[in-house]
Amino acid sequence: MLNANPPTEQNTDEDDCPICGLPLKYPALSRFDNKTYVCGQCGQSEGTGFLFSLFDDTQRIMLQDREWANTYGLTEWQAHCIVIAAINGSTLGYQKKSREAFERLREMMDNGTLEKLEEE
Repeated sequence: MLNANPPTEQNTDEDDCPICGLPLKYPALSRFDNKTYVCGQCGQSEGTGFLFSLFDDTQRIMLQDREWANTYGLTEWQAHCIVIAAINGSTLGYQKKSREAFERLREMMDNGTLEKLEEE
């Protein structure tokens, strides 16, 4: 589960984005509290996400209302992270998961595991 609150100390050269987990290569100041650094993509989504999202009106209202956060006992920060992740869609997570999957595939190819799976 995501941290209940935004990080209190960050090193933008070494830390990852507290929303999506990618490096803070070109950080932006989060609109959540104007203290927390997030990656540029998450910062852009915070600022313009609903303007350029593919959500329909019902989905947009549900995400903005955040009544669901109380139902699941989420903090404001956790709800904020979920909304931004939803706005980002799968692109940021997809990039990270693709790299991880590619690395696992390469390992499987190198150690012969992939060939064994293909034979089954």
